[in-house]
Amino acid sequence: MQVILAVVEGLPSDRSVLHLAHLAAGDADAHIDVLSSLPEPRDSIPVVGEGLSGEIVERLMKEAEEEIAKLRKNARSAYDAFLAGGQMREAEHPDRQPGGSVCWREATGRPADVVPAEGRFADLVIAARVAPPRTDSGVVEAAIFGGGRPVLMAPPDPVTAFGKRVAVFWNGSTEAARAVAAALPLLRRAEQVQVLTLNEHPGRDGGPHGLERYLAWHGIAAASRLIERDHRDAGDALLEEAQNDGADLVVMGAYTHSRLRQMILGGVTTQMLEQSPLPVLMCH
Repeated sequence: MQVILAVVEGLPSDRSVLHLAHLAAGDADAHIDVLSSLPEPRDSIPVVGEGLSGEIVERLMKEAEEEIAKLRKNARSAYDAFLAGGQMREAEHPDRQPGGSVCWREATGRPADVVPAEGRFADLVIAARVAPPRTDSGVVEAAIFGGGRPVLMAPPDPVTAFGKRVAVFWNGSTEAARAVAAALPLLRRAEQVQVLTLNEHPGRDGGPHGLERYLAWHGIAAASRLIERDHRDAGDALLEEAQNDGADLVVMGAYTHSRLRQMILGGVTTQMLEQSPLPVLMCH
């Protein structure tokens, strides 16, 4: 993973995103593009109705401009603090110097449009899981569906460890296979890889033992285990087992069921987007 796109939004979680990007870069001399993408003021306010006066519209626009300026300033401050830490040097173009590099980039437009487009020029996209009271996961979802690249979701607070003990949520789906393939550079660095499969489909598409064999050909010693749900939701069962194993990274397919079904009935992806305290690498 030579090029990482880290999305900052002017929120407290920016620290977590930048810290995780540095950990993901590891010792691979990777480059991190730190992207601040914020909408135009007119795109960040509710649709204007006929009953609103020009004065009210003007006030809403001014408030939106002030909020966006504040978020942009916060995002830049997080980047400057990261740079001041001396963990990486600043560089906008490849210069063949050893060690990782980082640079600042700004874009104006809907993040749901900008992030997928910019993510196509990266090997990995990192964005934050939203923290309450926010409930949307627009940036992460947009990157998953539109970017064509693996997405690493950062928890709201910086992690203390990353990628040493990895849990792979395996259900035999195309999406899960893509996530595993994308995660190979990280899995090779791990000290422990656990393949966790719910017991309702242990034999689907070769089952977890087929994945064990595949990873072994890549020099990765993985162990697999079937998980009993025991009246727990699927996501809760998998996440609880991963945490019991001391996992500091989850690898999984995203939206292996339809997005509509997940919205109505829930699902593992939705639960992880809303609740996971661990970094999660996902592919669709």
